[in-house]
Amino acid sequence: MKYLLLFLLPLFVLANDLRDIKKEELELKREKGFIEATLLRDSWINPLVINGSLYKSNVNDKDADYSKSIGVSLSQDIFKSGAIWYQREQSKLQNRINQKSIDYEYQEMTISVYELVLALRILDLKLIQLGLAVENKNIEIEGKKEKYNNGVVDISELDTAILELSELKNSIESLHMEKESYKTELGFLSDKSYKQIKLSKIKVLSQKEFLSLNHVHIQKDVISYNHLAKKIVDATYLPKVSVESTYKYDDSKYSRNIRDDKNSWEYGLSVSLPLDFNTDKMKQIAQKELLLSKIRYKSNQDNEKIFYQNMLYKVTFLERKIKNNQEAKITYDSLITQVDDLYQNGLKTVEDLTVLKNTKESKMQEILIDKLSIRLELLKLYKRLVRWI
Repeated sequence: MKYLLLFLLPLFVLANDLRDIKKEELELKREKGFIEATLLRDSWINPLVINGSLYKSNVNDKDADYSKSIGVSLSQDIFKSGAIWYQREQSKLQNRINQKSIDYEYQEMTISVYELVLALRILDLKLIQLGLAVENKNIEIEGKKEKYNNGVVDISELDTAILELSELKNSIESLHMEKESYKTELGFLSDKSYKQIKLSKIKVLSQKEFLSLNHVHIQKDVISYNHLAKKIVDATYLPKVSVESTYKYDDSKYSRNIRDDKNSWEYGLSVSLPLDFNTDKMKQIAQKELLLSKIRYKSNQDNEKIFYQNMLYKVTFLERKIKNNQEAKITYDSLITQVDDLYQNGLKTVEDLTVLKNTKESKMQEILIDKLSIRLELLKLYKRLVRWI
């Protein structure tokens, strides 16, 4: 685990590797969320209603009755037992939740780019490994052909080797197909090829850092939001005070040449208290939703701790593999030196030496694959953060 703590994970320049259209989409969602939060903040303000009318009726060919009017009315709640204040506070939380959610989505999308980059680089190394395996298998087949011709081995051994060579070649084709699939996925997110995307370094996240910046903390704001939602439901069934105001202008003319022109203005306060049969049920629903959000937060926190520990286990496993392969490399170095001496003295063939060198090189590629796999595992931590540290 000491190796893990010293291991440096690639840090990525977020802004430069996503497609512009993806960044534009996220920023539009951010702006839309801000407007929605503002709408929630001001939704308690009722509209000013303007209305007008015009009526005309013909009594005979010369005279007509008509009336026209225009009015402005407002019915505005000015006290709702705290609900107005709760709603304004709720809008702040909605905006915060939205901004964090967009940050998290940005983070997820960006990390997906780098996961694909690492996956593609791992595939390149695996293709090198398979190329070495094919070369060794060809050498093996040639040797078995000679032994078969000399009657040393039967046809089944040669047949098996040929089938294994075919499987290796099919594996190469499968990796090429998988590589094209990853490149297509990368193209959805970035305009760059995986070879153009550069990786720099930062320190590994401690569990404390991982949990402090984890996306699960969005749920804390959801708890606060639901707490205010419960208070709003409670206040809905308490008294409220409203201002009522109406201004009206009437202008009427009758066939007897009588004209009536008048203005009127009415205003006052009203107090109301709803008595709803379903009041208790609505309050219970709000309470249950609050409790559910608290349970989800606790459950998700526990899940993230488990995820972190599982990541450490996987990294430790990969570190042990790296150590084993490094020890195998030392063994192959010694063996290659011995076989090379025997080859120089005509006691071993060049094919024997080539097979050992290829096997050693395959182990070197395996070490590089495991190091990239460690990066890939650590990268999964960053995908679960709301923002970078």
